[in-house]
Amino acid sequence: DDNPLQIHRSGWDIEDFKKLGYKVRGNSGIKILRGYTGRIMFNPQIFWRIVSYMTQIVTCHYPRSAFSLLCIKEVK
Repeated sequence: DDNPLQIHRSGWDIEDFKKLGYKVRGNSGIKILRGYTGRIMFNPQIFWRIVSYMTQIVTCHYPRSAFSLLCIKEVK
């Protein structure tokens, strides 16, 4: 989409969320397996989806290597 109003102008870093009191977890497996839009980049797709799913165990605790972030904040 070439709509200039949809240009991505902001970004969040893991440290930004931590400073705001969030717990940060990695999600969607290791990022080198996925392209910009989140699709698995390698074939056979089913094999690499399984690999991506299995790497979530590691990326949950090491969010810098994860494709996406899950940020949780407890509000009392």
